[in-house]
Amino acid sequence: MQEIIPKSGSDISDHFLQKYIAGFTLPEMMLALSIGSLIIMAATKTFPQLHKQIATLQQHYHLELTMSQIMAVLEKDLRRAGFCHGECQGKAMTIHHYPTEAINSCLIVAYDLNRNGRWEGEKHQESEYFGYRLRNKALEGQRGELNCSGRGWEKLFNSQDITITHFSVSRLRQQASGQVYSVQLAGKTRL
Repeated sequence: MQEIIPKSGSDISDHFLQKYIAGFTLPEMMLALSIGSLIIMAATKTFPQLHKQIATLQQHYHLELTMSQIMAVLEKDLRRAGFCHGECQGKAMTIHHYPTEAINSCLIVAYDLNRNGRWEGEKHQESEYFGYRLRNKALEGQRGELNCSGRGWEKLFNSQDITITHFSVSRLRQQASGQVYSVQLAGKTRL
């Protein structure tokens, strides 16, 4: 509550030169400082929790985005598997596993990428065999490999950020429209 106290000036025309001093009383000032302190204390407790929740959401978003991108690549290659602009030799799709990993955790597909009527074979510079496998809790990819236990496979993303907990490919029953496969991919963030 403001209080206006007239301050007396000189004897000359107090009517025109009257000055007013306005301010808060001591209890009002103490109450305002107490309320302000409570607000600041609440904010200092809330901001770290909010920051932690935002960081967690960001990690989940990164995981979801990475998994979606990998699944899009796998879907694209599965759709292309077996395409040949002529008469290709070899298997269009192989589902196997790395020796120490779960069954059906490796997929190798072939398709005629350059449309020359054949699948360029293993170790060819422009090989048309594309592989994906689970190894040591990471998803790896390789071009030009026909064997799930071969060397030289590269991790598809940083395994320090994301751990793959499950990867499998399985063929479902024959459908009228063609072959249908189920791809399961699960992972978690390490942070």
